[in-house]
Amino acid sequence: MSRKIETLVGKSLVITGDLFISGAIHIDSIVRGNVICKKDVKAKIFLGKDSKIYGNVYGPLISIDGYVDGNVYCYDLLQIGSAAKISGDILYNKVDMEAGAVIHGNLSHDLNINFDDLYNVDVETLDKSNKITVNNPKN
Repeated sequence: MSRKIETLVGKSLVITGDLFISGAIHIDSIVRGNVICKKDVKAKIFLGKDSKIYGNVYGPLISIDGYVDGNVYCYDLLQIGSAAKISGDILYNKVDMEAGAVIHGNLSHDLNINFDDLYNVDVETLDKSNKITVNNPKN
């Protein structure tokens, strides 16, 4: 599952708001919002040991070795490292989990995961500005 990292978010940064990913990203910071990658995008989300995510994580390829306070929705392969701590439910297609990982929530496996309606983003143009409305029925 090797992917070249296109974006590195270091631990000196705190992000408030949702992150929309279209490539490979490595996060070692605090994110107060969802980390989102659509199912049809070839991308990977790496959450390092210093990462703290306060929101849901959506993506086709996800590697977690930090803290997630929210649900994880993985369309393809989820890798959970020994330092990972997840407080939330996990829906996955395939999972690889190391000894030592801590999960407070349910793990649900489904080979026919349909995420199409799980996270929708509508953009409506109003005058000269854009209004973004996020519809998240699972949050």
